[in-house]
Amino acid sequence: MPGYMKVAGVVITTLAGFVRCRLHDIVRVLDLYGQAPSIEFVEREGQVINVSSEKTAEQHIVEAIDIASHLVEEPLVDYFVLPDLDRAPLSSTAIA
Repeated sequence: MPGYMKVAGVVITTLAGFVRCRLHDIVRVLDLYGQAPSIEFVEREGQVINVSSEKTAEQHIVEAIDIASHLVEEPLVDYFVLPDLDRAPLSSTAIA
């Protein structure tokens, strides 16, 4: 649905709005199902990897791994990121 690709944080509240709980999740609203939003998880708020004082947002890592899995035509099951200690300057390596 046009206009619904918005990125937002998630706040859960009671019906009266007296109690609020921030989940610190960033989601993208893809569409509406009736009055309920259909969402896609984007990243945890403020989640970054810091390798050798260079910060990379989790969203950028997820997008890069997603593109790589499409290029090799293999489904992504899981991944983790770790520093590559054999390289100078220090960099990071994603293992899928």
